Amino acid sequence: MKHITTFLFFIFIGSNQILFSQKIEAKLEIKWKDKELFVKGFCGKTKVPYLVLNYINTSNDSLYFYEAIDSDMVDDYYHLLMYYPVLIHSGDYSLPLCDSIGIRSIGFREPENEYNVFIGKVPGIEWWGWLVTYKQTDKVPFSYDLPELDVTYKLNKTARRLTNQEFYVTQKDSTAQLCDFCYPDKHYVGDTIFYMSYEKMDSILQSNQKHFDSLAIPELASIIHKRRYDSQINYIQSNFITIPPYGIYTKEYDLTHFKIVGGTYNFIYSPHQTEISFRFMRPDLVDIPLKNPDDYENNYVTYHFPEKYNGYKLYSGKIEETMVKIEID
Repeated sequence: MKHITTFLFFIFIGSNQILFSQKIEAKLEIKWKDKELFVKGFCGKTKVPYLVLNYINTSNDSLYFYEAIDSDMVDDYYHLLMYYPVLIHSGDYSLPLCDSIGIRSIGFREPENEYNVFIGKVPGIEWWGWLVTYKQTDKVPFSYDLPELDVTYKLNKTARRLTNQEFYVTQKDSTAQLCDFCYPDKHYVGDTIFYMSYEKMDSILQSNQKHFDSLAIPELASIIHKRRYDSQINYIQSNFITIPPYGIYTKEYDLTHFKIVGGTYNFIYSPHQTEISFRFMRPDLVDIPLKNPDDYENNYVTYHFPEKYNGYKLYSGKIEETMVKIEID
């Protein structure tokens, strides 16, 4: 009996060593870098904070996992999209950003206030992204009607203007700038509303009509649905993070909008169990009204992540919480 007990104990210990040999850890740090800013009140070279997120593989296995933080983001400024309705547009349409509230009046220098910035799967809700809460009350700004003195409103407002200036304005006119900026060799424009031309709108409508006509032909519809499915799988796989044994995968986030607004922030990478599958709407249902929208099982298809992807094993463990604090005067 003694030998059996010893053998079982060996199996237990050995199994646990196998289970815990695979491990992904997250670590956050702040780096300050010199950056040339052309924002009123910050014109010239200055130190700007960058948030560095390191994923560390502490095992001797090549591992991969799914990370959805970056879904549908345009630029690092937009990693702060929380519950304020910031619309992302491309091409010929953008948002007006030169209103009565300029970046100069957005400054938020209140050292007695401290905020949490959750990154990853936000606690309490099934949602990936970045979310700012009040540290004292842990209040979540779950409203589109944010007060203009709210730090979330100010951060979003600043991020919108920075992104609009860097991407949309320059697409239309490389020598133009919004009223909040101070480029010495650019002229000012009142707003950035660019409406789509009738010719382009007509082209889009014609393309959509051809698409629906194709869906009426079973053979073509089958090809379209297959392409959609493959495209969705490719998109999911584009969010796979692969790390070799004892390797590090690093991401940096530009916090220029935090620099402009100021304040004290605790950046918190939320603890979560890594995903092993992803559900999305069936490709054949995308273009038709759903008979029963609540019929989740029949309306959606599940993609189970492969045990191995390009030689990397699926990590199905937990990534623990990590945090870093920054004070911006």
